Amino acid sequence: MLRRQFLGSTILLATAARATSGLANPSSSSALMTIAQQVVQSKSSPAIQIAVMKAGVLTESIALGSANLESLTAASPRSVFRIGSLTKQITGALLLKLQTEKKLSLTDPAAKYLPFLSRHAACTIKELAQHTAGIHEDQDPPLLSGEITQYRLAQALAEQKQFFDFPPGSAWLYSNANYILLGAIIESVTKQTLGQAVEKYLTGKLALAATGYDDLGQVLIGRAAGYSQTASEKEPFRNAAWIDVAQSGAAGAMRSTAAELVTLAQALLFGTLLTSTERAEFLEPSRLRNGKPASSNRFSEQDRAMGDAQYGLGIHLDHTSTRDKSLIVHHTGFIAGFSAYMATHMGSQTTVACLCNVDVNPKLPFRDIRRAVFRSVLLPPNP
Repeated sequence: MLRRQFLGSTILLATAARATSGLANPSSSSALMTIAQQVVQSKSSPAIQIAVMKAGVLTESIALGSANLESLTAASPRSVFRIGSLTKQITGALLLKLQTEKKLSLTDPAAKYLPFLSRHAACTIKELAQHTAGIHEDQDPPLLSGEITQYRLAQALAEQKQFFDFPPGSAWLYSNANYILLGAIIESVTKQTLGQAVEKYLTGKLALAATGYDDLGQVLIGRAAGYSQTASEKEPFRNAAWIDVAQSGAAGAMRSTAAELVTLAQALLFGTLLTSTERAEFLEPSRLRNGKPASSNRFSEQDRAMGDAQYGLGIHLDHTSTRDKSLIVHHTGFIAGFSAYMATHMGSQTTVACLCNVDVNPKLPFRDIRRAVFRSVLLPPNP
């Protein structure tokens, strides 16, 4: 199965967001509870977890359904879900902390830290993080055996027959391969695993016990099981396809809870976890080497549906959906058996996260949740 499908491409966000339950402009906590109930009752997902935080205060925390269908374990706010590509913004923030410590610069060529890339055209760390590097993502990426390190994953990726889809800095293309390379760079400069580095610079400072790199060998209290939908009304779910989450690396191998995700997002965007200089670069829209916005040349026909929306360091930047053009920072995450969404309206300092233990499907509630939480600032939906 494609790594792009597992980790949450932009077009999957659009598909999942548009084909939802159709609640008409719901608002407040009662609307979120109604959405959650409908997800479970319609068997769109075995479980759903939702959290909302405004200006540092957790205002909503909802968990319904089954975290594990085989053990009949009910979902709770402490159930731990894989978050797929929500990992990318954490990777982006980690790069900024390492830049501040002068362990790297975002303008450095990736080959400075990964010498095996020197035979390819030079791309920078920032181009990798903002998806303008042009790295090709194989349909069937190599699966490694034995101990999996980000460096080994990056070396395998560099052996692809086609390494670039376009010259670095000339277009925009969402590619998880970019973040596999970033994971190798982070491990190279820190001399730590990704999990250790994230804990040192980010999650450890907030005491986020459930947020980290997933490890199937670890006995983890509260771990939710992942599922795929079936066409059977009698048995609507089956266990999701097994993948070693370590293969997803800095692109999508993390786990968390909805409450911890909104806590982390608020600390990054409004708190002291990032300096003002780091935050400005975190939210800086990507540009091509010719100086034009990256949105001016999207390589994939699918990605052109994004319009003028931009991309920062592991986050989508949307000025186009709000009445006053205020910024909404958001991303989705899809990995075998799990789907995730998180968004922050910068003007009201409001963040919502939603986690489901099911593969991406047309009935995911992300658009309804977005409209319930941000109703007062969003433009009316297209007819």
